[in-house]
Amino acid sequence: MRLYVERVEVGAVYEGIIYDFWVYARTEDGKRIKIFDDNKFNLTNKIASYLDALLFIFDTPNIHTEESITGVYVGEICVRDWAHISIDIQNKYHAISTNSGTFLFDFEENERNISIGETITLDVMRYDLVAYN
Repeated sequence: MRLYVERVEVGAVYEGIIYDFWVYARTEDGKRIKIFDDNKFNLTNKIASYLDALLFIFDTPNIHTEESITGVYVGEICVRDWAHISIDIQNKYHAISTNSGTFLFDFEENERNISIGETITLDVMRYDLVAYN
């Protein structure tokens, strides 16, 4: 998905060591989102510019949140060919396609029978930055 980075804030700091960041960005369809960067990509040099990003929706099906996202389930996708990618990334994830772009999510965590092409809604606890170019 294409994002415009508006600002970046330092998250957790302990004894002078930065552990994570919060990225405030806007999607191409104008949606403003707050993204957790625990990979320490540190996008401060990307403020006021566009980048391609891969985001993971951290959700818990049994907990209703204030924010949700609806999209079409596209099935399992391979995650590779990114200039900057999380060291914890798995090779394959499940994804939904939305007006804002494609998001990854944990299929097993959702414990539902979902068919490719089906419209689903996920409660968003947090957006996590997985990779970017």
